[in-house]
Amino acid sequence: MPKVQFAGQSARDADNPAGNPSRLINGYSEPMVPGGRAGSVLRAVPGMQDFAEVGAVFVRAMSNFDDGIMAIVGENLYRVQTDGTVTLIGDIDATDEIAGLDQSTGYAVAVSGRKYWHWNGTTLATIVPGNVPNPASVAYLGGYVIVSDYGTRVFGWSALADPTTWSGLDFASAEITPDPIIRLIAFKDALYIFKATGFERWAVTGLSGPDAFQRIGGAQEEPGLAAYGLIVTFPNGMAFVGSDGRVYVFGVGPISTPPVEVAIQRLGPSRMFYYEQRGHGFICLAFSDTFAWCYDTATGEWHERSQDDMPWQVRAAVKVGTNWYVGTDAGKIALLTDACTDFGSPMVRRYVSRTLETGERFIVSKVEAFPRIDGDIQGDGDATEAKVTLKTSRDGITFGAPKDRGVGAAGQYETRLVWRQLGQFRRATIEISQSATVDIPLLSEIDVVI
Repeated sequence: MPKVQFAGQSARDADNPAGNPSRLINGYSEPMVPGGRAGSVLRAVPGMQDFAEVGAVFVRAMSNFDDGIMAIVGENLYRVQTDGTVTLIGDIDATDEIAGLDQSTGYAVAVSGRKYWHWNGTTLATIVPGNVPNPASVAYLGGYVIVSDYGTRVFGWSALADPTTWSGLDFASAEITPDPIIRLIAFKDALYIFKATGFERWAVTGLSGPDAFQRIGGAQEEPGLAAYGLIVTFPNGMAFVGSDGRVYVFGVGPISTPPVEVAIQRLGPSRMFYYEQRGHGFICLAFSDTFAWCYDTATGEWHERSQDDMPWQVRAAVKVGTNWYVGTDAGKIALLTDACTDFGSPMVRRYVSRTLETGERFIVSKVEAFPRIDGDIQGDGDATEAKVTLKTSRDGITFGAPKDRGVGAAGQYETRLVWRQLGQFRRATIEISQSATVDIPLLSEIDVVI
């Protein structure tokens, strides 16, 4: 009786979907303590719960500020408090994807519309920051707000601990290569200056004025940054899409697989962001025309995230207190929760196996899977029995009719799901899906009787 392993990362290549059909959609693999019945269990990704609606579309940037959220949505800057109250701060000309948020001493600072803005909790103002007439990105490091100039190699910084004061003398130029700066980002104790050809590291010197920053010795490193929105920092880490079309974690190297790189090349990701759940950290690449790809820093595996079987609309994420919030293209600010729903609709989880083949035709006479059940298995007090659905495929692309099985009553920890007489195959792929509004962990291995 062979075991089919579902707990692998998503591996379906858009250029060759039948080559390896394995997929984890809206679910990921969580390792179990050695000695159990399986090496891992499949868990649901967090769902999205309505938290705040700002009345505009396209979340361009988010940041935490004063125990709340600052967000650039459409052309405006908003403050969202932890009770869901939304306050319009003002119009900041956010007309394209080049929009960024950060915080300084008592201020929220932003760049958008090639302007620099600061807000002290009461007044929103814009100024020209020194010798940077067209601000394109913003970062905060060591008491300074730093902005880069659009289309040039120049960047400048504010007075120490004063984001409202700028000198025309406090600037520098990243001159190792002639191409312009794409984005500045602060990571740990250094300022990273990304171009298309590579990145430089600069540090705070402890001096003042035009001598406040200096480049850390050594030539710039490669690769460069693919686009403005394709970089994110996370606890003790930084990830970005390189100009070579691969995903990197700083200090680790490339983490992308060929299917992820095909998606990057063919479809072009629009944004990168990060969130956490149950001790897992997820680096996510959002696309406009396909499901998001998310990398689990705990296991080193990729899974996919969809929304109503369409591309995930999330474009930014931020942590406030112990909660994670995300912003969507629809202008919603959502709270990530353990409920398996997206804005009240069930979130379908689909787990697709690798191809099973023996070299000759065979009959699949039985498939047996093992869910782990606890509590209200349907969700929201619904006492009806939750279902798990199985489909089979002969080519890894087209799947047959669904076959449902009930998972049993709450507390039945030894439940087995059995499907019989599934047909004849030369190559078989098995998909198991579930849509209960609470997580029903599924052991990562299923038994297949041939």
